Amino acid sequence: MLFPTEMEKINVAFLSEDRGKVVEKLQEQGIVEVKEISGKQEFLSSVSIDTDYLSSLFLRSEKIYKDFSGVMKKHGLLETLLGNRFEKNVSLKKDEMEDVVKNAEKVVKHMEGKTERVGKQIEENKKDSEEVKGIIRLAENLKFFDFDLRLLSSLKKTFALAGKLKLNGIPDLKKDLANFRIYLHSQEFKNEENALIVLGLKPEEGEIRKILLKYGFEFFEVEGLKGKPDKILKEGKEELEWLNKKRDYLLKKRKEFIEEWWEEIERTYVVVRAYRDRLKSLQMFQETKYVSVLEGWMPKKYKWKIQEALDDVTSGRVFFTFEETEDAPTDLENPGLSEKFEVITGGFGLPKYKDADPTIFLAFLFPVFFGFMLSDVLYGSLIILLSFSMRFYFRNRLAGVFSHILLLCGISAIFWGFLFGNFLGNFLGLRGLWFSPTQNPIMLIIISLVFGLVHVNMGIVLSIVQKIRSKKSTIPEISWFLVEAGGLLIIFRIFGMVAEVLFYAGMLVFFAGVVMKISKPMRMIGLISFFGNILSYVRLAAISLATSYIALTVNHISSIFVSGSFILSGFIFTVGHLFNCTISSVGAFINSLRLHYVEFFSRFFEGEGKEFRPLKYEGLEVK
Repeated sequence: MLFPTEMEKINVAFLSEDRGKVVEKLQEQGIVEVKEISGKQEFLSSVSIDTDYLSSLFLRSEKIYKDFSGVMKKHGLLETLLGNRFEKNVSLKKDEMEDVVKNAEKVVKHMEGKTERVGKQIEENKKDSEEVKGIIRLAENLKFFDFDLRLLSSLKKTFALAGKLKLNGIPDLKKDLANFRIYLHSQEFKNEENALIVLGLKPEEGEIRKILLKYGFEFFEVEGLKGKPDKILKEGKEELEWLNKKRDYLLKKRKEFIEEWWEEIERTYVVVRAYRDRLKSLQMFQETKYVSVLEGWMPKKYKWKIQEALDDVTSGRVFFTFEETEDAPTDLENPGLSEKFEVITGGFGLPKYKDADPTIFLAFLFPVFFGFMLSDVLYGSLIILLSFSMRFYFRNRLAGVFSHILLLCGISAIFWGFLFGNFLGNFLGLRGLWFSPTQNPIMLIIISLVFGLVHVNMGIVLSIVQKIRSKKSTIPEISWFLVEAGGLLIIFRIFGMVAEVLFYAGMLVFFAGVVMKISKPMRMIGLISFFGNILSYVRLAAISLATSYIALTVNHISSIFVSGSFILSGFIFTVGHLFNCTISSVGAFINSLRLHYVEFFSRFFEGEGKEFRPLKYEGLEVK
């Protein structure tokens, strides 16, 4: 809870003939991370296994699976943020898994052949459609000319150029072309642009092109076009309509094929991945002629479980050693709803194995800060409604995590809303149980600073605990407490709250802490940043006040229009409060993150831990 799960390094020796059964049992248990053996001995050699075929099969099945997923699981904005709506494991028996692996090559090859053929037809259709669209755009530009475009490309001693030019450039262009033997015909068609046909002698074509380019003339490629522009336009639209129908047919056939084979490719992908992971772990084993050895990490509390499982699968022909080390991977372990906040901790990084896990503190203070900033009963209710909607619509782990986080944040906002008397601002005109932020903003700022003082000091305490566990000096952290204790006694004396003798004691303690700080120049910088960090918590009050004042403004504006138009007033009221709730919620969430990541974590948390990755079945439930 306060620290990651206790881990132990495990070394296991067993007969090589049991190697396959051992790695299969480890994957079934899902509690051991297999690693390369450290300090290799001369009498041990790496297990030689050819994984090329299975790795290649996995990559091919993965590509097909991802391509199919793009069709089966359409992703909107919410799906992109929170994952697929429904998340379930593939359920198989062990003998069914073996059949899947045996048939995997055949299934993947069939999928590749079918999807490649249909994909090539779709690409050809797309290419043809783009060509036809280009012809249609060209015909649109030339539709004012009533002649066969074939004439433009069939001239021998003369040339013909078609294109468009800004209307205001025509007079100057004609002047520059006055010395050439040309025929120029223009037709205004849109956006102050002219469609132009230029006819001239072939020897003069190069010079004329340069002049046209100087005026920004955009050339049309008419080579190969036959018929009048209006006819080409009509035929082009008909052909594009046919190509669109063909595209829809191809996409429909592809979707039907994918739906028919989806379960098969999903099953193939997850099973091949499981076998690939198993072989990758086997490659990390070491062996002699008769004995194989593996090394890995596992949670200490599961020691008995893995001993019992491997004893059973090897008929007792197995030897274990366990060892506690400092460089173990990190496996977070938090109770109840606090576990949901591990995703926020992980957004910054994982604690090292022996470092403190801040999740339990984050799980309490993140909703408190969020609710303090939003602090409205009705806004909090909307957040709870969003939480349940998310939980109902998305049936996956990530959505479940965030729905629980939002639920706690919504409850906190309701709590602070009752304390401050905010019900859509002052809409209901009820008094709060404590005070009104808009009438007493100084009190709100003081509470914010108290939050900051407590929060930052919690970080310092955790830093002390970490350093004691690591047997490091805690002088820098203790000096903070001396500065704070002395500073508080001085402030209390200024306001006449303590005796004079305590003032001098406070001065002594304060300067003792400062001297400890300035003994190293870099610590002096930390002293300045400490007070900056505390002041940063004023943002809690600022966002809370902004939320309240915007709500009051929306209520006031909507009340002005009540007598004139009740509908308009209701529209302003609804949209205004929804807007305020949205931007205030986003602001509260982001700033709650910032206060933890920057002000709190910076006191003790490095986030450089290695994630515990046990060998297990992913997306697969083995019966």
